[in-house]
Amino acid sequence: MQCHYCQNTCIKKGWSKNTQKHQCKTCFKYQREQWVYQSYRVTDRQIIQLTKEGCGIRSTARILEFSSTTIIRRILRIASNLKRKTPISFGQTYQVDELFTYIGNKTTAFVLLTP
Repeated sequence: MQCHYCQNTCIKKGWSKNTQKHQCKTCFKYQREQWVYQSYRVTDRQIIQLTKEGCGIRSTARILEFSSTTIIRRILRIASNLKRKTPISFGQTYQVDELFTYIGNKTTAFVLLTP
């Protein structure tokens, strides 16, 4: 097997999760012939669909059977690739139908409606 980093030869060096590990003779990095992490079987489209349906991060992780950290990383990667279609221009007046504002603590809460 050739090293993925420096293209030199690798030797067999132990096992991990029933997969043979290899170590490069030159850069001493470990690698495997086959990647075993299963999060790549879930497509970004599935995560987007669950997010659109209103599923939270923990429920998405529970449905797809992955950790919530993996789901957060994937959502952040998807969000970083999004492009804004129209820029928000400053100095413009925008109309807001309803605006909810929370004032106070949880025992004495006031909700102000601004038309």
